[in-house]
Amino acid sequence: WPGFRSGTLSDADLRGPTDPRSLSRAPVPAGGALCNQRYFPSFARLPHLGDESEQMGADGWPRQHWCFVAEILEAYHFLHRWFAYLQSNTGEEPCRIADYGEDSPVTGRGFESFQSGHTLCVLYCPRKVFMDGTPGIRLEAYRTIYIFKDSLVAVNAEATKLLFNADSRINGGPKRCHGCDTLVHTKILRCGRCALAAYCSKDCQRACWPAHRKLCADADMLLRVAALPRAPFTRPLGRIDDLPRHPGGNYPSDH
Repeated sequence: WPGFRSGTLSDADLRGPTDPRSLSRAPVPAGGALCNQRYFPSFARLPHLGDESEQMGADGWPRQHWCFVAEILEAYHFLHRWFAYLQSNTGEEPCRIADYGEDSPVTGRGFESFQSGHTLCVLYCPRKVFMDGTPGIRLEAYRTIYIFKDSLVAVNAEATKLLFNADSRINGGPKRCHGCDTLVHTKILRCGRCALAAYCSKDCQRACWPAHRKLCADADMLLRVAALPRAPFTRPLGRIDDLPRHPGGNYPSDH
């Protein structure tokens, strides 16, 4: 790592190559699908390992589903380990996550895939304290994470529309255009790839494609994450890929 000196590590060494406070983003607008602080807690509201909380018992066993969702601000390699700075949905001071993964990363979800401006989802992660005394997150299982290739603001907006339209598919209500946010009461056009994004017209679909293409291949998983608060809890999921489908989703594999 550039600038590393042997001997005692300074505060700057432990913070990483960039002061995290200079990386901060604005908070995600309130009211989106990924803003429920019980199921999508910010870093400050993550349960502490060993403490009793509504999400986790003192034994460390989850009592409900929850997912930490944060934007990746910067990733770096230090002393044979990967670290990254993240910022969650409330716009609080960035937190740090460290790679302690004991399983093999799923393709495209290893730390080498962490890029600034992408969004990370981690199932059931508690707050811990690093050796330097700062709080953070230990990534202990790659099977519990998913990376969306867009900003947290964009991911939250897309998840909100996907969830709204999946619900409308069940209750027969109007759909919301992914491009212009218009409520459509007549026949809707759908993305030919993910079959989940909906549009009021072909012009709107073409105009929206540059933004939607970043999340199109991951729309299925994004809808599952957005619907996590409704998933029945009997035991913790072993993998984030085990998140149940929203019953109103229009999935390509079903056709």
